[in-house]
Amino acid sequence: MTAASADTDAPLEERSAGATLRPPRAAHEAATAAPPAEAAHADTDVLPPTRRERKAPRHRILSAAEWRALAVELDNARGPKPVRVIEQLFATHYTPLLGATLAGETDAAVRGVVDGWRTSFEHSYREAFSALRVTGKRPPMVFDAPDMAARLARLNGARGVKLLLVDAMRFDLGERVAAHLKELMMDRAILVERSILWAALPPTTSAQISLLARGPDGLREAMPPSEAEPAIARGRAVATLRRERVGSRELMKLDLVEARLRAAGPPFAERIEAIAEEVADVVARFMDSLPPRTLLLVFGDHGFRMTGDGNMTGPASQGGGSPEEVLVPAQAWLVGGVH
Repeated sequence: MTAASADTDAPLEERSAGATLRPPRAAHEAATAAPPAEAAHADTDVLPPTRRERKAPRHRILSAAEWRALAVELDNARGPKPVRVIEQLFATHYTPLLGATLAGETDAAVRGVVDGWRTSFEHSYREAFSALRVTGKRPPMVFDAPDMAARLARLNGARGVKLLLVDAMRFDLGERVAAHLKELMMDRAILVERSILWAALPPTTSAQISLLARGPDGLREAMPPSEAEPAIARGRAVATLRRERVGSRELMKLDLVEARLRAAGPPFAERIEAIAEEVADVVARFMDSLPPRTLLLVFGDHGFRMTGDGNMTGPASQGGGSPEEVLVPAQAWLVGGVH
């Protein structure tokens, strides 16, 4: 997973005055040892199956024992970790386990590990965030998106830069969106970089927009009050990109995800897949309107939490400090002129 900051391999305690993110202690002491999480599942650049690939029957479904083995790896990766490793654990272990839990595919022991890692992350990040607001030593954050886009545009010889903020696009949803876009755009666009950004606390739209306007200096200022449910368009308008002025910059904003999450819905996998396809269709149409050699950065501002039992999912919530609310995707696409 590529980070936007030059010092992402440094432990978080070096960035935030001693505060560290610590994966939780063992939730089941009798579990057998597993290979270190840093070495396992190291390839985080593999995208989820595309629409065409999903039509073919799966070769196999992970068994309960395999989910438990993955949970043991996550549970054993305790102690202070560099930001890069935290992001890798989140992408390769926590996120798949969270999805399986919401789909009702895991047992109580696995659910305990997921809950424990979430609680540990939330506690540690709250402490770290208080420190980084003072020291300025931090991981790549949502408000770094414009600078990230400009840097990647220079590296890839782009002639223009566009920012597209997808409200409430959390990491697992973003991975599915990227898979759909890869299929939809084929030789018309190429994904040149995928990164993880950290949302400031509270991870809400108003807080992230405020920091996008003010930049890093905004961390030292009072954060705007949290909004339980920011106002969004309704009906067909939720699938329409809106042009917004944020400070001195202009970006496009999509409220579709936020709108689709406000009520209860179908099972997790079905629901998140349908939302990802909708988002990808909107983004693909926007890509087709851009001039050749444009660098488009598609990123989330915050994630969300959702409950599920395998049969249905509840309305999503936001504004907490869980990993799925804080860690969001950023995808840089070079549009047009691709061979």
